[in-house]
Amino acid sequence: MHELVAAGIIDRHDAGTVPPCVHYSISEYGKTLGPVLGALCDWGRTHMARLEAQDRNKAAAPTRPASPPSAAGTTRRPRRKLSPA
Repeated sequence: MHELVAAGIIDRHDAGTVPPCVHYSISEYGKTLGPVLGALCDWGRTHMARLEAQDRNKAAAPTRPASPPSAAGTTRRPRRKLSPA
């Protein structure tokens, strides 16, 4: 809060009472952040909707059984059977 007051974004109002009573309000300068924060909120809503759509697509996708591993592309030779001696 102290940093926001120091930056002039919010105003601090001390009532000067015991016990202490302090109120904060947004300054005129702080109100200039409104469009920026609005754009950030819009982006967040869009991002959340995108994630929810991805989750719905994953839940609706049919699952396939796992296929056995493929031997294609391996360079390892199969072991030779040893004849009994």
